[in-house]
Amino acid sequence: MLVVRHGTVLLKQDRAVLRVCRSQGGCVAHIKPEHLLEPRDYHQWVKVQREGDDGSCVMAADDDVVFESLSKRAWMDVLLQLVKVSMQARLFIYLFFVYLLFILFY
Repeated sequence: MLVVRHGTVLLKQDRAVLRVCRSQGGCVAHIKPEHLLEPRDYHQWVKVQREGDDGSCVMAADDDVVFESLSKRAWMDVLLQLVKVSMQARLFIYLFFVYLLFILFY
């Protein structure tokens, strides 16, 4: 029960990160919050999801390789989008002040 609760908390945090990034203009619609989990937490999450379906929990042999690839891609996309969003905000502020100075002094 504690592991499921831990996974739920992590998923909520990942959803919050994606929500903030999306609200600031980041393109993260293709990223699933479960792909931002650690491999151990992801496997536990998959186990809980599959047990809810039919009671059997069989993981494919290439599940680790697939998850690692998806996770790396998801984290890279999230980080790049966060950098993009923060740089856009700084650029907007800079351009605003340049425009304001231009209007005041010319």
